[in-house]
Amino acid sequence: RWLDVERTEIKTPTTNAAYVVEELPLPIPNRWKRNVRPAAIAKFAKGIFATVTYDGDVWLVYGLVEDNRKIGWKRYAAGLHEPLSIEVVDGKIYVFTRNGIIRLHDLNNDMEADFYENFCNLFGQTAETREFANSFAKHPNGGFILTKGGQQPASHGRHNNHLLRISPEGKTVSKIAYGLRQGFTNVHPRNGRIYATDQQGNYIPSTPVHLIDPGCFLGFKEPDHNGTFPPVREPLCWVPHKTAPSGTHVQWTAAEGFGPLSDRLLLVDYDNPGILQVFQDLSGEQPQGGVHRLPFALKFPPLKASVDPDNGDLYIAGLQVFGSMAKEIAGIRRIRHTGEPAFLPIDARTTDKGVLLTFSQALDLTH
Repeated sequence: RWLDVERTEIKTPTTNAAYVVEELPLPIPNRWKRNVRPAAIAKFAKGIFATVTYDGDVWLVYGLVEDNRKIGWKRYAAGLHEPLSIEVVDGKIYVFTRNGIIRLHDLNNDMEADFYENFCNLFGQTAETREFANSFAKHPNGGFILTKGGQQPASHGRHNNHLLRISPEGKTVSKIAYGLRQGFTNVHPRNGRIYATDQQGNYIPSTPVHLIDPGCFLGFKEPDHNGTFPPVREPLCWVPHKTAPSGTHVQWTAAEGFGPLSDRLLLVDYDNPGILQVFQDLSGEQPQGGVHRLPFALKFPPLKASVDPDNGDLYIAGLQVFGSMAKEIAGIRRIRHTGEPAFLPIDARTTDKGVLLTFSQALDLTH
């Protein structure tokens, strides 16, 4: 159906900074007259990423290798119902939509999906406009985790506000935690720790960063609950509203290849477009944390982040879903480490003598 490839050229700013933010121009206009509003992106194969658009398409992006500037865009799938999340497992693309999780199959190896499989739709889905397919992530032990929108002004569903676990074969769904207003989630790719964020409003005073304990209640009280609520599990940290008004996705960077920010937890700020580093101290009974805004200027509203495990590059995708200070409607960026000194704090924690900061380079104590 879509034999042709659209082409754009990566825009790399001139900089001597430790990190460079590159624009991957979207294929607009294109010969199919499709809007392209990427919601998420994931690595598909060497040099190839897959991105899903809120308009229901999956595109393959070719040529994402070192020092290459010209990239190709090929439509891979279409007709999906308001998808917002994408993952790749064993060469298969999985998309989280309002119809459930769809697994895409390319049966004749022409780089185009021929069969759209209902991998799992055992979790509830209402007609509620705010019950977005917010986020899902593959678990290192197999299967997926995902979040369901909690706001239910008109339609009440059995899994609203839940963080769920999907079994590796897609046959069972189990509750991990609940109490998310508009939650986003991700998992550490090596140790399996599950993290989540939420959107401010309705019992959620500002953006939290949660380290999830099984069975915990995270604070959002759904309107049709028939009993009392347990104590709220305190998050790693509450991010001040002026610092990050609308935190969305959390993402662990690659174990190496991303300079001093390798193997770090990042928080995506949708409203004030940017990326924050999340510090955490897990030594005590109550996990503690804090955030630091990184010097990555974004002109579009970011929703999701993803990493290239082969070289450590960070990819950011997003679109205007609700209010944002971003000037652009949608976009994709790639953030690379250049090898230059970063001069960034890489850890922060409180002690009985004050706040202890660790930096990526030695400080000049003469100033």
